[in-house]
Amino acid sequence: MRAVRGGGRVVSRWADLGGPLHYLDFGGPAGGPLIVCVHGLGGSAANWVALAPLLTRGCRVLAPDLAGHGLTQSRGRGTGVAANRALLHRFLASVAPGPVILMGNSMGGMISLLEASEHPGAVAGLILVDPALPFLAARPGPLVTAMFLLYLTPGIGRAVMAHERRLPPARRVAGVLRLCCAVPARVTADVITRQVEVLDQRPGSPAPGRTPAPPSVLSSRPSATPDAGPTSGGSTRSPAPCC
Repeated sequence: MRAVRGGGRVVSRWADLGGPLHYLDFGGPAGGPLIVCVHGLGGSAANWVALAPLLTRGCRVLAPDLAGHGLTQSRGRGTGVAANRALLHRFLASVAPGPVILMGNSMGGMISLLEASEHPGAVAGLILVDPALPFLAARPGPLVTAMFLLYLTPGIGRAVMAHERRLPPARRVAGVLRLCCAVPARVTADVITRQVEVLDQRPGSPAPGRTPAPPSVLSSRPSATPDAGPTSGGSTRSPAPCC
C-alpha cells in the first residue's frame, strides 16, 4: 500500500485469470459507482495515478495491467487488442462484477468500446480519453509515426528496443514523456516515480529491486513467455513504458 495524490491510498493486488493479472485498487466508497481504468499501448495501471484519486470521493476505482503491460506478464496469453478485450471481460466478471464504467485511454479506449459492444450488460457507461477508435482513420504526429516506423524496421527496430531496455528506468520514462507530453515539465514527481517503479519491477529490468508476483499466485503457472505490447493487428514488443 502506498499514498497517492489527494491523500488516499492505492493497493497493489493480483488476480488469477489464466495467469497472474496485476491491478491497482485506488479505493473509494464500496456502494459507489465502479470505474475500471484501461490504459493504452505500452502503458500500465500506473498511468492513472494522477487522475484516479480525484474520483474516489464518489466512486470506487480499479485499474488493471493488461497482458504484456505493467506487472502482468503474458504467460502464454495473447497480447493483441482482441485478447486483452477478452482478458478485461474476465477481470470484470471476476474482480468487478456488475455493470461498471469503463474509462479507456488510447488503445484502452478502443478495448473499452469493443467490450461495451460485445457485452453491453457488463458496461454501465464509457469515458473515452483520446481513444484509438477502431473504425476511424487517424493521423498520428510525425514524431510518433517516425518512431513506430523505426520500431517496425527489420533488424533496426529490434536493436533499438534492445538498447532501450538496457537504459535505466528513469531515462526510459523521461524519453516517453518527451514523446507523449506537450509539456513534460507539468508531469508531477509522484507520477514519474510510479512509472519508474513499474519499470524497475518488470522482469528483465536492468535495475535492482524488482518485485515479482506473490508465489501463491505464480506457483501453479508455467514460466513466463516474453511480454509484448498489443497492437490492433496482432502483437509486438512494447516500445514504451507509458502511453
